[in-house]
Amino acid sequence: MRQLGRLDTMFRMMSAHYGRGTDNARDSRQLLDAGEQGEVTEMHVNLVKPTLTTAMSIIAGVRPGVKPVATNSSSESASQTRLAAALNDFYERKLSAKGLEIDTVRGGLICGSWSLVQTWAQGQGQPIEYDVEGDRLIYEGDLEIFTVPPWRIFYEPTATVDTERRWCLFRRKLPRWDLVARAKDPYVKQKLEDGAEKPSSNSAQANPYQSLLTGYAQSWMGLDALLGETWWSEDEVWVWELRHLPSPALPMGRLVRFVEPDVVLFDSYAAGEPADQQQAADADMGDASDEPPPGAVAYPFSKTELHAYEYCPERIVGSAQGHSSMFDMLGLQEFHDTCTASIATTVNLMGMPHLWSGGGAAPQVYQLSTGPSVIDTPVRPELIDLPALKAEVVQAAEWAKTLMQQMAALNETVMGNPEKGMPASAQALQRAQAVQYHQVAQDEWMRLVEKNANGRLRLLKRFARTQRVAEIAGPAGAWEVKQWQAEDIADVERFQVEKVDPMSATFEGRQAMAEMLGIQGDALLDFMQTGSLKKVTETRTMQLELVERNKALLLRGIGLPPVDQAASMAAGRPVFQQTQGEQEFVVLAKSDPHHLAIPSYLSVINSPEARRDDALMVSALDVVTESMRLWLTLTPDECAAFQIPPLPSTAAMAMMPPVPPGPAPTAEDGAPAALEGQPDENVKLPAPPENPITGATQDAGATGLA
Repeated sequence: MRQLGRLDTMFRMMSAHYGRGTDNARDSRQLLDAGEQGEVTEMHVNLVKPTLTTAMSIIAGVRPGVKPVATNSSSESASQTRLAAALNDFYERKLSAKGLEIDTVRGGLICGSWSLVQTWAQGQGQPIEYDVEGDRLIYEGDLEIFTVPPWRIFYEPTATVDTERRWCLFRRKLPRWDLVARAKDPYVKQKLEDGAEKPSSNSAQANPYQSLLTGYAQSWMGLDALLGETWWSEDEVWVWELRHLPSPALPMGRLVRFVEPDVVLFDSYAAGEPADQQQAADADMGDASDEPPPGAVAYPFSKTELHAYEYCPERIVGSAQGHSSMFDMLGLQEFHDTCTASIATTVNLMGMPHLWSGGGAAPQVYQLSTGPSVIDTPVRPELIDLPALKAEVVQAAEWAKTLMQQMAALNETVMGNPEKGMPASAQALQRAQAVQYHQVAQDEWMRLVEKNANGRLRLLKRFARTQRVAEIAGPAGAWEVKQWQAEDIADVERFQVEKVDPMSATFEGRQAMAEMLGIQGDALLDFMQTGSLKKVTETRTMQLELVERNKALLLRGIGLPPVDQAASMAAGRPVFQQTQGEQEFVVLAKSDPHHLAIPSYLSVINSPEARRDDALMVSALDVVTESMRLWLTLTPDECAAFQIPPLPSTAAMAMMPPVPPGPAPTAEDGAPAALEGQPDENVKLPAPPENPITGATQDAGATGLA
């Protein structure tokens, strides 16, 4: 990292972002005196942070939607997906997952990469039992998420794609006395109590890490200091962790946590007692040629998952190393610092009026008891009015600021200064153009959200084996406390991330979309405030989900429930039996979206293979017939209430003029008399049609008109 210049670039970017200038010698909170004799007044204006923050709001300002995907379409799986979605929301709140994701994006823009790491913390959650031998409580464990800067985490360097990485090594700080309480080995416990990794004035023999405190580690410590952390603390310990997926060289994989080489907190490869000293030495050296020692366990997480997700705004071509276009702002920030220092120095020196007097003798000033002062000098002093500030310097500073915004594709609308009178659609277009520039970084953000959600799901399915409690949102948004465990979400395969239109995150974009969609009433107010179309699309979305679930049942040959013959004869319509147990059937109702469902149900049998499946044909056609019957029974008022269009036949009947009430007209009223079994001689039947070829008349019965 030092040879590639990444450590220096990260240090300068971190320093500039937090208002210390690119050299960590300035301070945006105060004016500083510089120069050999303090003749220069430095004024630092931080342009990196607002530019980077605005770009970050474009990239990660609109969080994508996260939706669970089940392994099948059974009712049990549907119930588990709802629970998984609620648990995902619960852990996002509990672990501040959204905030950590935003911090990861911010760190990636500053340093070119930043990592989000997940783990299963055994010392968290509720206590489940007491270990008498170890004199300690055993907890159920729980999820833990934290971020790691790039100078604290190292990935397999030979991987050219981040998904091909097989190992990572990182360090983080943990509470010292929690580690002491959980330590089983008396030697490790004593070392932690005595202050493992504590710097010593002696040579490296006293502290193996003492040699690292010079050279490369100095850069690490400087970067840690920018984050407000020190190398050693009385109450905290730097813990290293190695995660290695199973590979040909290491078939079981490996997970190691250690403070120092002789202070190992956990090693999956040597979890049990070695058979002899030689085997213990082989285990410490990672010798894969020998069999694992007794008690060794496999890599405890997923065999294909490090649960360490690196966010990079963009990647260097041909490698998995991250890069950020924000690095190009460093030179402009230094140029702007030069301009502001010139401006501040000029104002400091030239802002006050100066006096000149000749003769070489210094003027003497006498203060009268009352009134003005008296200046005694051979030559009358003259006022020198020097220019306090050069306009070219101010223009140069503004030029640097404009260039920095252009580098991040930030126009005036995005920066909050839209042109006066610009319509909402034009402002939304400018914001969309800015989003287009950051499309790659936004796609990486979506990948991070998806990986974080799926990683949490896999850890919960693997380790949450005991009953635990979560506060989730129940029906109608009401909160409820629910007990659950891993088997309750076993059928949830993964989470799918759906991109959200970035225009909906801006007021201008929402206003343009509301006008286009014709949103009104409470839905309009909710959409303008939150950008959510849930009130507008909730009904239609649930209808489509119902149709898709019924279609999935039809594809499996499952149709309507059995018919209750006796109840059907009495009611004059089909009456279905109540479903019992785990049996699944397609259950229809009058309020179903029949106009959407029938074409979808018919698509099940629109293939030659389906036509040869008698059970599938019968099930699908029965469902279509019942759906048509229910649709036909709807009144116009019910169609309007259910938001279902009426059938064409019922719509035509509704348009016919009503028959006026009263007795039927008679012959005395000037209307034809009603027929009472005898034909009226005054009534003439239409003549038979002529043959279009011969011209002769045809018998009505022969033409099908009878």
